[in-house]
Amino acid sequence: MTGTVVTETVPLALTAEQVSEMTGIAVQTLANWRVIGKGPRFFKISRLVRYSPQSVSEWVADQSGEPRD
Repeated sequence: MTGTVVTETVPLALTAEQVSEMTGIAVQTLANWRVIGKGPRFFKISRLVRYSPQSVSEWVADQSGEPRD
């Protein structure tokens, strides 16, 4: 009998709505922060704003004020 392996797919890019759900920061606040260069790093695909999961995680970790490994 073979075991079942459950894999979780990590998206390559997150929408502002997904980042908002993850962080509790309003979508409009994320938009405002993009204009002034604050918040997690983002990129655009055509006109679509996206965030990499890694950059969001790093930004959240940086907000804690605790040193990272």
